[in-house]
Amino acid sequence: MPDGDADRKNGFFGNYNTEPPKAPVPARDGIEETWNIGGSVTVPGRLSLGTTEEWFTWVSGYAGDDVTGVTVHPPVGPDVEATVNDGRFSAWWPAGEVRGDHPGVGGAWSYSVTLVDGTTRRI
Repeated sequence: MPDGDADRKNGFFGNYNTEPPKAPVPARDGIEETWNIGGSVTVPGRLSLGTTEEWFTWVSGYAGDDVTGVTVHPPVGPDVEATVNDGRFSAWWPAGEVRGDHPGVGGAWSYSVTLVDGTTRRI
């Protein structure tokens, strides 16, 4: 953590690594998911990461040089267009709580990529 940040009482959320690992290098026409999270994060009056029902799924990772678009296919609900920029992608969607009467929410998602030549393929 940068000098002085440990003494601060607010304003920092995340982690800091003085020797971050090397970024993965996906195939030119592929992606590599490096992070995903599901659930809810709420600190009343200060921080809320979620939807009005407070449940969401978030994914991010690296995109190959030929990838111009990434579509996430969640287990339930509509497809989600990820933001793709400078070799990275990220997306989130409202998910709902995984429970007995809502089991599909916890299923695996899949991806499609759009390439510089305009073709799209599921990966």
